[in-house]
Amino acid sequence: RLVVDAAVGLKRLGHEVHFYTYYHSPSHCFPETKDGTVPVTVWFSFIPHHIKLKGHVLLANLKMYLLTMRLLLLGEGAQYDVFFVDQVATPLVVLRALGHRSFF
Repeated sequence: RLVVDAAVGLKRLGHEVHFYTYYHSPSHCFPETKDGTVPVTVWFSFIPHHIKLKGHVLLANLKMYLLTMRLLLLGEGAQYDVFFVDQVATPLVVLRALGHRSFF
């Protein structure tokens, strides 16, 4: 809830906010991400959350790494001044190595 409230607050101040994630369920999400107040883009949802109940952390990190690389390599990341990373810290390494301001 904190991240969504922060995003809504930033939008009210005139900032552009966009969520990128590997999982978003319209049946189990905050209204602001469902109604478009905060746009959400989902990539790599086809990668499983686990394999035979193993590898949750490894797969979450893999998906976030791939998501970050896609965002940056396709140029979409160039439009953002700051990246706020929540839950999985893997993108911080890539973002900071490439000179992007990022927070966890």
